[in-house]
Amino acid sequence: MANTKISSLPTFTGDTDGVYLVMNDSGNTTTYKVTKENLVGNSGTSGTSGTSGSSGTSGSSGTSNLGYYLTSNTSVTIGSSLPSFTTNINGVGNGLEVGQLIRVYDVSNPNNYIQGRILVLINTLLQISSLQTGGSGTYNNWVISSFGVSGTNGTSGSSGTSGSSGTSASVPGWTSAGTIQSVGWSATTTSPTVGTTIKNDISYRQVGSNQWEIAMAFDKLAGQGASAGSGDYLFKLPNSLQFDTTVPWQSQYQGGVGINDTSLAKFTIPSGGGNIADGAGVAATTFVPIVWDSSNFRILVHIPGSSITCMGSTLFPVTSSIGFTLYFQVTSL
Repeated sequence: MANTKISSLPTFTGDTDGVYLVMNDSGNTTTYKVTKENLVGNSGTSGTSGTSGSSGTSGSSGTSNLGYYLTSNTSVTIGSSLPSFTTNINGVGNGLEVGQLIRVYDVSNPNNYIQGRILVLINTLLQISSLQTGGSGTYNNWVISSFGVSGTNGTSGSSGTSGSSGTSASVPGWTSAGTIQSVGWSATTTSPTVGTTIKNDISYRQVGSNQWEIAMAFDKLAGQGASAGSGDYLFKLPNSLQFDTTVPWQSQYQGGVGINDTSLAKFTIPSGGGNIADGAGVAATTFVPIVWDSSNFRILVHIPGSSITCMGSTLFPVTSSIGFTLYFQVTSL
């Protein structure tokens, strides 16, 4: 509403109901009608923004999972044929098992590594075969983990030009050398008598220059005219074969006879493996050969929580109901 002088207001002559303003103007009484007018002021300035609320509390941390991760501070030289490690925790029940392929690598340089198959896993004792290595040197700060899973196969490329035909090479069949005792089953003290058996064979075949495969199968009931003998059992190689004991993984060892001795695991032939059980339900998780001399070998038996010793008159004697199979490779002279 604009400002207007009183003297400039028009004189009101209409209905006197409402609100009026009567003013003296030089002694005259003049009546004006004043009506209500809403006045809207200009908008005020905006107020300042309020302060931000406090941050919410952080979520709880996720749970840890060991998986296949172990460490070891054992001093081991890359290139050792049967490296052994003492791990930071018990490997049993944490994703590792005998026969599994693993990689052990140096924390400071993962290119320094040993890959192999687990031969012995007893509490914190871990021994593997050395199948592939990287780098060199001796280290004492290792990480132990399983191999990664291979990815899916990629698309095949186009076929190349065929080469000329080579000479065919086939793996020969097995040759049986007869029963195990006919080849040689003795003991460190007194030889056993095997008696009547259900299955009893030792076979061989040549797979390369000075490379041989040996396979044994045996099964019998208790008694059957057998006598246990005395000491650790000794088995002779068939076909007059002899171990090349200069090969690092075929070194000769004659210690630990008749006793629990974890050091036996360091002398097992890495390519070996088998199974044994008796009629009482006792079975071994490790059944591998150990070179005794150039012609004979013992068989290491590991029963978890019970023993790690060699088969003989006190462990799986031939007088009991037993069955076993064994396979291993030999580098001969």
